[in-house]
Amino acid sequence: MEASDHLVPIADYLTLEEAEAVGERLIAIGLTPIFRAPPRFARHTTLLVPGGQADRARKLLGPDLRPPPPEEHRKFHPCPKCGADSPRWAGITKLLLLIVLVVVLLLLARTAIFPYALLAAPVLFIVAVWRLPEFECRQCRFRWSKERTR
Repeated sequence: MEASDHLVPIADYLTLEEAEAVGERLIAIGLTPIFRAPPRFARHTTLLVPGGQADRARKLLGPDLRPPPPEEHRKFHPCPKCGADSPRWAGITKLLLLIVLVVVLLLLARTAIFPYALLAAPVLFIVAVWRLPEFECRQCRFRWSKERTR
């Protein structure tokens, strides 16, 4: 193998499809692209060409050689009021309510009102889960449960 035939990495792409699209453009102009499969759990595909074709590939592809910009960070449950990122999970109150209900049921286990408490506890918990907010904004302290659909 000559020195000009060694493989030179041209660019890294986030998906194999993006790398193949650029590779097809290189094939159309007579170059020989080679794809290096990402190692296990890696998130990029490397596009390689023989050393003698590297300058031509870089020149012909121009700005396409830059890896694609990372996808914009998608806000995880943005606040419906102020739009802030990363709210606090306020669902802990639901968990605490469940623990309190179980303790109360255990304390009432040998009393006459236990059957009524046993019927009321699940109803109380379901209503509370439905009514208590799931998230709380760290900035404006607004509390909400449902995502807004757009």
